[in-house]
Amino acid sequence: AQNENRHEICNVCSSKFNLPPQDRTSMMADLAGASPESVKPGMLLVTQRSGSESIAATGSIAIRAFIEVKAAHFKRAVYILTATGA
Repeated sequence: AQNENRHEICNVCSSKFNLPPQDRTSMMADLAGASPESVKPGMLLVTQRSGSESIAATGSIAIRAFIEVKAAHFKRAVYILTATGA
């Protein structure tokens, strides 16, 4: 969206971030535990099996439910990069 500013303004305290947002390639590399140079077409990303202990450690049933809903489309998923943008 044109008015999207979550990467510029904190949605908790409404302060402007004092550092630039990470580019998409660097963010994907960090999330995948890979080097940015390895994020290129043909890279296969497979979700890791995670135990319920990581989510259970949050404590709150409401927070656990929220995490489960938000992460549902990543469970048992495989992604292949077909192109990257500059």
